[in-house]
Amino acid sequence: MLKVRIIPTLLWKNHSLVKSKKFDEWRKVGHLVPSVKVYNSRNVDEIIFLNISDLGDNQIPDYSLVDEVASHCFVPLTIGGNIKNLYDVQKIIERGADKICINSILESNIKIINDISKNFGSQAVVVSVDFRKVEDDYKIFFKGGKKKSNINIFDHVKKVQDLGAGELILNSIDNDGMMNGYELEILGQISKFCKLPIIISGGAGDYSHMKDAIEYGASAVSAASIFHFTEKTPEEAKNYLKKNNIPIRKSIKLK
Repeated sequence: MLKVRIIPTLLWKNHSLVKSKKFDEWRKVGHLVPSVKVYNSRNVDEIIFLNISDLGDNQIPDYSLVDEVASHCFVPLTIGGNIKNLYDVQKIIERGADKICINSILESNIKIINDISKNFGSQAVVVSVDFRKVEDDYKIFFKGGKKKSNINIFDHVKKVQDLGAGELILNSIDNDGMMNGYELEILGQISKFCKLPIIISGGAGDYSHMKDAIEYGASAVSAASIFHFTEKTPEEAKNYLKKNNIPIRKSIKLK
């Protein structure tokens, strides 16, 4: 088994760091630079930073915001939000991101995955899949969970993989911010055929939830509320997983 990663996710919406419940009920959770510095000191393996502000279809990513995050981040950094083309990807990577995360653009231009992979390497492409269970089926949503699609989630994951993505985020809208555990059913099904590393997101409220997700096939666990609203820490999460015989990355103390 590859060493498991602990990855906090930071969401930026309209000039504030926020956290939601089910992609709604937005709550401010702190300030950008101090939060990045705290996670640097807490031995996280990576940071995912997503600008979920409603910038409009014709707006470019906020490059100054990328500059601010990257200049204070000393762990691998994934940046997402309003990325539409190779120019956006180039500018974000030039500013210090190690990877870019794409989602809504895939509804109209899924082949951008292949373009990015060819120009920057598959390791730079992280595809986020926002989903929720509707009756007995899993539906993919775009536009921050506002737009339901009819795309089959299993076909979507296979196509993303074939086009050259390097990593997959499975993000449960229904579990988001609820802290009652990850969506394990879909994780188990997808991990059986998906060759990409899977980051599971949405629902962590206890270290045992992370252990469960890894046992169902996750390569990494992303979390936010558990770190924002409880005393639990990434370092304690790693210790818990290690005690349960799950290989974790060695912590490096930053000076």
